[in-house]
Amino acid sequence: MSSRAAARRLATQLNLTLDDIAMLADGADPRSQIETMLHAVVDRDLAKLDRVALAAKSGRGFDVAQATADDQRPCWAYALLDAQGVTAVVRDEDRN
Repeated sequence: MSSRAAARRLATQLNLTLDDIAMLADGADPRSQIETMLHAVVDRDLAKLDRVALAAKSGRGFDVAQATADDQRPCWAYALLDAQGVTAVVRDEDRN
């Protein structure tokens, strides 16, 4: 599945959720209802990610070291952006 297809599917789900939120007019606390709905969406998406991760780990050629490096890459990128701003560059001292 392409990223575009996944984005469209998620956008559709988000639109449906936002439509449900807009129709909340029964006098109950809309903040708690919205929070409950958003938690349900996040929980469902996390469950999907867990299934995808399990499938990847079960596949032939799964490399733990490579998967760990792939997971750490965004962390280091955000750390550099936080430390240096939007013009961040990887310096020699950052590589250690």
